[in-house]
Amino acid sequence: MAYRILYFFDGSEIVLTNAFVKKTWKVPTEEIERALRRRARWQAR
Repeated sequence: MAYRILYFFDGSEIVLTNAFVKKTWKVPTEEIERALRRRARWQAR
């Protein structure tokens, strides 16, 4: 079983947005949208 973790850098910090079980090579659109929403919330604080 493989996992995928989506993250972004904020200065010197690494912020993990979500992790999920990898079922295909392509990252599901829903997971990308979830990560983008979480990044936007992080940057808004």
